[in-house]
Amino acid sequence: MGPHDLPAPPYPESTAVNGFDFRLDYRRIEQSDTWSLATPALRPWLLMIWYRSWQQIPAGAFVDQDDVIAARIGMALVMFKRSRPILLRGWRLHADGRIYHPVIVERVQERLAWRSNENARKQAYRQKMSHGTDAGQTRDTSVRDDAGAAAAATATSKAKTRRTREPAAPVALPDWLPEDSWKRWKRHRGPKLTAEAARLQILTLDELRKAGHDPVTIIDHAIECGWAKFYAPKDKAVNSSRYAAHDKRADMAAAMQRHKASEIPDEPKAIPAEFTRVA
Repeated sequence: MGPHDLPAPPYPESTAVNGFDFRLDYRRIEQSDTWSLATPALRPWLLMIWYRSWQQIPAGAFVDQDDVIAARIGMALVMFKRSRPILLRGWRLHADGRIYHPVIVERVQERLAWRSNENARKQAYRQKMSHGTDAGQTRDTSVRDDAGAAAAATATSKAKTRRTREPAAPVALPDWLPEDSWKRWKRHRGPKLTAEAARLQILTLDELRKAGHDPVTIIDHAIECGWAKFYAPKDKAVNSSRYAAHDKRADMAAAMQRHKASEIPDEPKAIPAEFTRVA
């Protein structure tokens, strides 16, 4: 059979299937005669030939040269020539000097058809978005623009509300609370200090004041520690308990001394004569 009698290539020479994975149809493979005739040692090489042909350009083809095909799949040339009737069973020579397998060609053509349909679908979508569904009709963007403007206005309104939010009502300060200290506390807390929270914290300050603590010192200490509430200073509580324990120990020592002093007689008693040793 001369070159003119060979079939034409199934697709252009530059055909590639970049981006498509090579997927095996296991049921079709198991039902094929080539797979049944191949020994267990040759079956992995069959898969390698199909896989390597998928990566070629054009896809699904090999140059009809044994040494090139053997090098592509990584098989020794001697072994390839010995196994050629099984490994290349079903491959057909075409007019471009390459061999093609009809099943691989079918898979390549399926991928090319899918790619063509996908490109056409994307092109139609782009035209629809730019010119509308009817010929010559421009896209009506008023609805989308109105929705975007409404969303922007809502976001601006919320931001303005956050910036201008103030306590619901002013808080009256008691006479014992300096105004400058309270202003420093308000700056420390920021907008999170609501009117209700401020009233409750002033009540807490009043309780601590009645317990003997200085409100200004408590405020300064809370700001320094980064607190959101007021707490009684722990140093005084620790010192007072320490002093109380010291006083308790002193009282116990004094009581023991008094008890010992009460047991000591004013004058020593006379020693009986029978206990006196005569030298």
